[in-house]
Amino acid sequence: MAFSGLKNWLKSDFAFSTIALWICWLTFVGSLSQASKNPSKGVASLTLFFVLVGVYAYRSQKRRKLGIKPDGKVRYIMEKIILLALIYISIMNMDLMYSDPVPFLFLPAWVVIAYIVGWIKKYPGKQIITSQ
Repeated sequence: MAFSGLKNWLKSDFAFSTIALWICWLTFVGSLSQASKNPSKGVASLTLFFVLVGVYAYRSQKRRKLGIKPDGKVRYIMEKIILLALIYISIMNMDLMYSDPVPFLFLPAWVVIAYIVGWIKKYPGKQIITSQ
């Protein structure tokens, strides 16, 4: 019974995006502290910033799909711009993926794949709010 709270939290709608946020924030802070010693860590900080914003874009999309927030053109366009910027920065730093794959490959791929899966996934029984 000690883990019932954890089981309920893991079943919540935003559990895995919260885990992604914690991992990204910790990696972001770590890369900022190493930026003065290693210039590639400064680039990692920029990539991780877009990963963080990408996780927030995923959560925004999920809130729209669950009906928590209304659909809006500005919200939708900003989500797409953020994901395109994340993909662009990841592609531009491909040479750094071999030396430090977490901020340049794994985390951006996690965000993009999660966004695509969330975009495709249907949420039955949820009332969708549309803006008028």
